[in-house]
Amino acid sequence: MLVLGAVIVAEIVLTLWDFVVEIAVRKSLVDVYAGERVTHAVMGILYGAMLAHLWPTLREWWTMPTAFSLDPAPVPDLLRWALLAWRSASSSPACATSTPPWSCPTAAGRGLAERPARPLA
Repeated sequence: MLVLGAVIVAEIVLTLWDFVVEIAVRKSLVDVYAGERVTHAVMGILYGAMLAHLWPTLREWWTMPTAFSLDPAPVPDLLRWALLAWRSASSSPACATSTPPWSCPTAAGRGLAERPARPLA
C-alpha cells in the first residue's frame, strides 16, 4: 500500500517537473501550442478523477489484514475431475514424445511406435 502511494506521488512530482522543463525548453519555440495545453489540462483532470475514485478503495485496503489466503474459484467438481484426468493422461510416459494430449497413443497398444525426440530449441 505504501509502495503504491509512493509510486503515485513520484509520478505526480515527475509530471510537474516535466511541465517546468517543457516550458523552459520550448521558450525558443514560442511556448506550448494551445491544443497541447488543453490536452494536458484534460489529462490532469482525468488523472485527478481517477485518484479520487481510487482513494476510498485504498483506505479500505489499508484497514484489511495483509496475508495471502487460498480462495479457490467456484469450479464444478465434474470439471475439476475432468481436468485432473486430462492432466494425468497428458503426463503419462507414453505421451512424452507426442505434442498435445489428444494425440497420445492409446493404452491398447495402437500407435505406440517409437518416435524420435524433438529438439528443445
